[in-house]
Amino acid sequence: MKAQLFDAALAARGITKREYATFAHIPYDTVAGWKKRGIAPEHALTILKNMPIKLTKKRVRTVPIKRPKNIENKNYKILQAAFWGKNVTVEMILAKVQEKDSEYLKPIFKNIFYKDIVSLLGIETIIALKPIYPKIMEKKDAEFWAFLAKRYKDNR
Repeated sequence: MKAQLFDAALAARGITKREYATFAHIPYDTVAGWKKRGIAPEHALTILKNMPIKLTKKRVRTVPIKRPKNIENKNYKILQAAFWGKNVTVEMILAKVQEKDSEYLKPIFKNIFYKDIVSLLGIETIIALKPIYPKIMEKKDAEFWAFLAKRYKDNR
């Protein structure tokens, strides 16, 4: 069974891993290690079913992640596709772009069509990133983006 399922069952019953380990006579490190491995033993839920439910804790309610306002109407899946296989969210990507982090800028400029980049990041960001272009891409590409930023800046 997946460890995420086990953690969700613990949360639903209001039981901590330490309490579960004490009740089941299993070392706490073993119970905590299930999450790292990603797999919990099948008998873990059976033991959990036999535990008394704690009524003092409230059930954990999950809240959906809200998208930033500037990306609600845009196709953020294009941005996620540039980071395929990496565990990052759209919010993290946009925050790192604002911080001018080159590790996040390289995949964007390498894997996304330029019109989509302008649409997703916005003209202000493209202009603000102008000094970074020579550091993260080849000379020809850097000249293109610098020209594009200059052209948008002049057309304002």
